[in-house]
Amino acid sequence: MFPLMAYAMALAVWAPMATGAMAASQEDEALKYNVRGAAAASGNNYTRALRLHQLALQARLAADDIAGAIMEFHNIAVDFMRLGNIPQAQSRLAAAVEIFEQETKMGMGREKETAMQDAMARITILNAIINLDSADPATAEQWATQAMEHCRKAKCALMGRILNVMGRVAVAQGTLDKGRTLATEALVENKKSKDQEETANSFRLMGEIAETEGDAEKANEAYLLALGLDRDLKIGRKIAMDLLGLARGYRLQKETGQARLFATRALIVANAAGYENGAIAASELLQEIQASP
Repeated sequence: MFPLMAYAMALAVWAPMATGAMAASQEDEALKYNVRGAAAASGNNYTRALRLHQLALQARLAADDIAGAIMEFHNIAVDFMRLGNIPQAQSRLAAAVEIFEQETKMGMGREKETAMQDAMARITILNAIINLDSADPATAEQWATQAMEHCRKAKCALMGRILNVMGRVAVAQGTLDKGRTLATEALVENKKSKDQEETANSFRLMGEIAETEGDAEKANEAYLLALGLDRDLKIGRKIAMDLLGLARGYRLQKETGQARLFATRALIVANAAGYENGAIAASELLQEIQASP
């Protein structure tokens, strides 16, 4: 119900305003809300980020900026994910897919199509991540493949992120060699685009692969590289992931003291960042370490 109804209602309210200077004004409003929303999200205030991104969505629709509206649906979906409301996140992504399909049927100019394809690359890769986190790698792979197609059409800058997700899918499916190849390709793309967050994701993926193969030294080396980047970016959730990886790596090396230290730090960071799953994982790992002989 949400996708079609919400889109129809939004257009009914806002579309009459999308003319001339008013449209330009709405674009400025959308940008303003977007900047504020990003700042709120970086401070882990996802409730405020959600409200601001919803206002940005209204402004995009008022300006008849459909590609921009799809991007706002993406931002809103991320906010809902961080708030732990996956169904609401999925409904916003579904809305974006339906809007894109409607626009495709109506026909688009080349410039508009490029912007739409770029936005849809973000929507589909986020769908892939949600399904991957829900232990459904097969569906995640389908979404990631769609993301790759959208990105190639738009010549977008997300190729490194997409390759990272496809690498994670490969690992989830037990094909570690394929995962390593994809992580390596992703690292090249991310360094080329100077995307530090995705570069860190590539290193973390390499760490997970090495850890799965029992190579603790190589795993810790990769996790440390990821941690350095995530600390620079001040992304608490990712820092907690890196610290957890190091804790597992040291545990694999039977260095219990170091494992306990990093697991404790991961727990502290995860709680401070509001990263519930990370806090749970860190607590469970600490219990396992304490129970070890």
